[in-house]
Amino acid sequence: MALASAYRYEGSKVKEDSVISDAKALLNAIKNVDKKKVIEDDEVVRILTTRSKLHLKEVCEQYKTLSDKTIIEDLEVELMLKETIECLCTPETYFTRIFDAALRDDANEDAKKALTRLIATQENREIKRVATKFEGKIEERVKGAYKDVLIEKPTILSSTDPSRKISLSILTAPNARLLDLSARFSSSYHNLFTFHFIKSGLVCMMLENRSMAGRILLLVLFMNVFFFIANAVPETCPADLGEKCGEDGEWEGEFFPGIPEIKYEGPSSKNPLAYKWYNAEEVILGKKMKDWLRFSVAFWHTFRGTGGDPFGAPTKSWPWEDGTNSIDMAKRRMRANFEFLNKLGVDRWCFHDRDIAPDGKTLQETNSNLDEVVALAKELQGDKIRPLWGTAQLFMHPRYMHGAATSSELGVYAYAAAQVKKAMEVTHYLGGENYVFWGGREGYQTLLNTDMERELDHLASFLEAAVAYKKKIGFNGTLLIEPKPQEPTKHQYDWDAATTLNFLRKYGLLGEFKLNIECNHATLSGHSCHHDIETARINGLLGNIDANTGDPQVGWDTDQFMTDIGEATMVMLSVIKNGGLAPGGFNFDAKLRRESTDVEDLFIAHIGGMDTLARGLRNAAKLIEDGSLAELVRKRYSSFDTELGHQIEAGKADFETLENIAMEWGEPKVASAKQELAEMIFQSAL
Repeated sequence: MALASAYRYEGSKVKEDSVISDAKALLNAIKNVDKKKVIEDDEVVRILTTRSKLHLKEVCEQYKTLSDKTIIEDLEVELMLKETIECLCTPETYFTRIFDAALRDDANEDAKKALTRLIATQENREIKRVATKFEGKIEERVKGAYKDVLIEKPTILSSTDPSRKISLSILTAPNARLLDLSARFSSSYHNLFTFHFIKSGLVCMMLENRSMAGRILLLVLFMNVFFFIANAVPETCPADLGEKCGEDGEWEGEFFPGIPEIKYEGPSSKNPLAYKWYNAEEVILGKKMKDWLRFSVAFWHTFRGTGGDPFGAPTKSWPWEDGTNSIDMAKRRMRANFEFLNKLGVDRWCFHDRDIAPDGKTLQETNSNLDEVVALAKELQGDKIRPLWGTAQLFMHPRYMHGAATSSELGVYAYAAAQVKKAMEVTHYLGGENYVFWGGREGYQTLLNTDMERELDHLASFLEAAVAYKKKIGFNGTLLIEPKPQEPTKHQYDWDAATTLNFLRKYGLLGEFKLNIECNHATLSGHSCHHDIETARINGLLGNIDANTGDPQVGWDTDQFMTDIGEATMVMLSVIKNGGLAPGGFNFDAKLRRESTDVEDLFIAHIGGMDTLARGLRNAAKLIEDGSLAELVRKRYSSFDTELGHQIEAGKADFETLENIAMEWGEPKVASAKQELAEMIFQSAL
């Protein structure tokens, strides 16, 4: 069923790293899984059903290099899978074997059925190429229309009248190819082929009666049309959402047809594709909502997220995806990104360099790929849209397994510097307002083999060089560090806001960097999001917020969209106290759940996240305007609003003076903190 229904990319481009990766995945599945169940392995199914035939041929060659055996030899007992792979990887060899078995004097019924299936499911030219090797046996042993299909006859298949030709096509081929069968059907031809599903697969049926043939052919055509409406997978573009593909296979029309521009409809609206609380132009505490919130879409989660996790294969394949990581596909994603931004009404986006453009074989080629995609992004941005921030992906490639700036390998350190240099340049070129450093691999798994002091010194030198280059190219954006305690390393050096603050202070970098606080990272470090934001704010380091949340029952970074109104209100209280976040903002470093697979879910998730923070802003403004909570806090510390309190806060009260006061006043009276009242006031605003 997967072979019949999945979209298979059939372009001419084959990516070497994908070939190697797929070959390793097949080898792992075959070597480490019960061979009787290899055919049920999700990764095996994905590779065999979506990769081009050219790609699969190279995968089979690479497999032999890795295993010292062919994949067919390694699949000892899995007959169905062996035949599938042989057909895909070495079709001519497979076809020859089928022809030879079916045309023997002692050929059994199964061998003949196998040839029938072959004729019914493969392209005519493929069959003809092999059939020429057996022309003598075909002339001797095959009769009627079966013979006409295998050997061209001037009176039937080579007639100058196109209506007298029969074109055999696989049922799962694009509509036009099966419709071609109908267009070329000869009304005087009594024996033709059509298709029929049986348990063993597609078989070819000889039809003797013309009217019966017509009825069955119409049924097949109807089934074909229905199949493609349901699965939406034409050949030139991987899906058709009511628009048409260009002659070159490029996407034309909308990526999100049926999704309108998202508008504000107010809290009473039941429309899932409308804002209930976010009204961009509405003024709150003297500033428009859009200026308080400065929303941004994360390219990686929105357009590169697959729904895969450590326990399961990807669940998402957006309609515009063609199964490759080519430059053309990168450009298509970029166009989808800007349509999404425009429909959402958001004028900022964030990116990692390797998310928007593929790696090349060399750094030079990789940079060239990035330049090509960035040039398109610049064109699509126009004057309105710009990156909230850009960054370099220094954690996914195997070269960064020991870290980037903290790697034990000098060559990796240099490569990472070159990558950051280029990423900073393109961020500047696109008008980015900030540049982020997230050190996912800047840490350790064990101190037994780690020189922590040296690694921290190297990290500081790396950041100092980044500051120098920023100034050299005239980039006026803010440099941001994004703390995270662990994952993927056991311990990450920028554990939380306080740890990062101390690092910057030690190495004299306080004036050069601010912090990008990600809420889910804060909770992983044992704090609330509000705590880390306040820590950054009171130290003058709050630069940006990655708006997401985690699940309290799950111990990893789940990157969910924030939907907790209370949490959003506390976050916005800090943002208002900070005077806003500009030139930073709120980036939705959040992804759809694995089980959410509809295109409209992308919009619904962002609308929900934006409405949550907008509602938090409204609530925070309500609390500030009411003043009760602020007054409760003021009263709690009112004892310091005295002459002695001012002396203490000014650092002018010594211990001798304070000792005399303590002896004079005696045992101090301690007032209630009124926590329950504070919570009551807070909840009343929600």
